[in-house]
Amino acid sequence: MNKTIKLVENDKFDFHEWELSEEYLTTALTWSYKYGVSISLFLVVVWPLCIAMPMGVLPKGAYALWVAVAFTWGWLGTLIIIFMPLWENSANILNVLTFKFLKGSAAPAEPAKASESA
Repeated sequence: MNKTIKLVENDKFDFHEWELSEEYLTTALTWSYKYGVSISLFLVVVWPLCIAMPMGVLPKGAYALWVAVAFTWGWLGTLIIIFMPLWENSANILNVLTFKFLKGSAAPAEPAKASESA
């Protein structure tokens, strides 16, 4: 299985050897399928049935609540997807914005000396 993992531009990886073993990858894949399918079925089938079945046709108030929950989940997911990478890379972003990435790459320029003949 790990022979099909392609490296970008022959980049060196710093994974432990056991993380690329066949047994570990198979276990991780099984875990992903099991919990991914389970949570998807719960959110798409079980949860709506448990809410909608006892009520029958949803009244406007319950429907509004359902829509509010959906919008809340959507906005929360959007904010997490946008701001988590920014938070994780905030040190790098700050270095770029303050030009610290240039530090040490070039010697500072010497100020020009005024000629004494003036």
